[in-house]
Amino acid sequence: MKVVSYYLIKNGDERKEFLVDHVKEMISLLNNFKNSRAQKFGELLCRSLRLSSVDFESYLLQTIVLHDIGKAFYRQKLPRHISEGHLSFPGHEVISAVITWYASERLFSSSMKPVIFAILYHHHAMDVEKRFESIRWLRKPLSAVEDLKEDLEELKSFIPRALMDKLLEILGEIGKEASWTFISDVRIKFREIKRKLWDVLARSDNAKLFLQKKLSMLMLSCLISLDYIAASRLRGENVTTIFGKVVRDFYKIYCLPYKLRYE
Repeated sequence: MKVVSYYLIKNGDERKEFLVDHVKEMISLLNNFKNSRAQKFGELLCRSLRLSSVDFESYLLQTIVLHDIGKAFYRQKLPRHISEGHLSFPGHEVISAVITWYASERLFSSSMKPVIFAILYHHHAMDVEKRFESIRWLRKPLSAVEDLKEDLEELKSFIPRALMDKLLEILGEIGKEASWTFISDVRIKFREIKRKLWDVLARSDNAKLFLQKKLSMLMLSCLISLDYIAASRLRGENVTTIFGKVVRDFYKIYCLPYKLRYE
């Protein structure tokens, strides 16, 4: 069964959005990403960090695919007696970041820190720690893992093979855990990840760390913009809030080439 990333039923009107569809919509927003300001700056930062210049778009795609995978571990449907309501996934970004961190550890890759930072903080305005602490109920990890593997199979062309192999390996291990063990492990790892990421962000005296900080912030800004716009499009919602308009302007100015910015 596909992972649900959004569900609302109100006045008999049901709206459901699947994770795969949300991710694909976000990726479609990158169709004209080449020669955009964000791409050029991202490439420059990657070269400065001695990464391949093509790594920025690759890392951004990985961020998009993995930013909501934590939603698989939350309930996927409302109880039968509820005729109006919505699904909620508070703290899903923490689970997504922890799983991605585990994979990067097994790849011995510290270059994925900007990816993990963007995943962990793409809902930072809502207070990540408070959201995560509000978790009350998760479904069985095995069910979540089975659904998530199905989604990742459909999205595997956007993830490097080595990373995908490690993700599937980790998910296989998570599927064998009890819910309380899994969430306990996530809580412990979350504290470690947060400390290591903020070691990068809090320091500007080290040139390499300063570049990683810039790359992390750029990745986060791109993810927030793509996430919001894709969700609005799939739900048929007009962008009317100040936040939404700022996000839309960021996308036009930084994620589109000059000739498409004001069409």
